[in-house]
Amino acid sequence: MAEQTIKWLPITTPNIIAYEIIHSDTGIAGPYTPLNIVLHQIPGPNWNAVDGYFFYTDVEISYRWYRLRTLDRYGNVAEDDAPTPFQANG
Repeated sequence: MAEQTIKWLPITTPNIIAYEIIHSDTGIAGPYTPLNIVLHQIPGPNWNAVDGYFFYTDVEISYRWYRLRTLDRYGNVAEDDAPTPFQANG
């Protein structure tokens, strides 16, 4: 099965423990639904130590859009008014 990878730089805000990946298969406007959670672990299984970024490998769906939300150790989910949607390998 073909794959695609999304990548993002780590958030430097204190207390971040994870990133929630949400996705839309119906276009950039959404709706967006939860896909997976990547722990903010450096080093960790989703951390590229050579280039300094987090990544997630997904099945290849060329029209899929993603957004990221951060989770902190107090249970808060941080999402800007409109986090910038992005596509894989872009």
